[in-house]
Amino acid sequence: LIDCHSGLLFALLPGMELLAAGVAGSLFGYNRKNFMFDKGQQQERTYFGQEMKVKKYELYREDVRDLTELTVSKMDVYLVINVLFVLFCMMLFTEGMPKPGITPLWLHWLFALHSGTAVLYFILSIWLGMHASIAAHSFGVRLLTQFVRLPVPGKKQIYGASAKATEYEAGRVAEMLRVPVLQQQLRNLNATMTDTAQEPVTSNTDDATAEPRFLAQASLPRAQETAV
Repeated sequence: LIDCHSGLLFALLPGMELLAAGVAGSLFGYNRKNFMFDKGQQQERTYFGQEMKVKKYELYREDVRDLTELTVSKMDVYLVINVLFVLFCMMLFTEGMPKPGITPLWLHWLFALHSGTAVLYFILSIWLGMHASIAAHSFGVRLLTQFVRLPVPGKKQIYGASAKATEYEAGRVAEMLRVPVLQQQLRNLNATMTDTAQEPVTSNTDDATAEPRFLAQASLPRAQETAV
């Protein structure tokens, strides 16, 4: 009888080996696909975060451009107006000059003094407007080039987000042959049993503490009784 069972066991042994090899191969392929899927999701999440960071800094750069463009555009308008005023003063010097012999001399001096002062102030305004426009533009360029640069990821960050299939092969054998669903369900069951075992029993303790308090209050005499 023992020889019969031994022969049957030796006969079934190759089939069991093939079955175990097939199960191990299926588990290995499943876990490898799961590993590659997780790494792909991680890579997409990392690249998406980097892209959103670049978009955020692009918004910052647009805000800097808008702020500097406001000053530059206003100074450009002032420059055009002041140049027109200088041209009007030149026309007054040539076409609107008081004629000698008809108007008194003091009016000539007063006209020349006021016209020269106006030209001086207009030229000073043009110079200050040009200086303000150049200063605002240069400050905006400085902000864009030194403080609000685009956070373009380098090679190290790009390579760090990528994954290789050899990383799965370098892992533990237990992870390669992990049985799906089983381990997670066992962990959930263990956590549920632990939480159930740690729940405090409050009903008996509350009754036990409430009864002595009630007896103590009942044994105390009332104020009316003591007065009588």
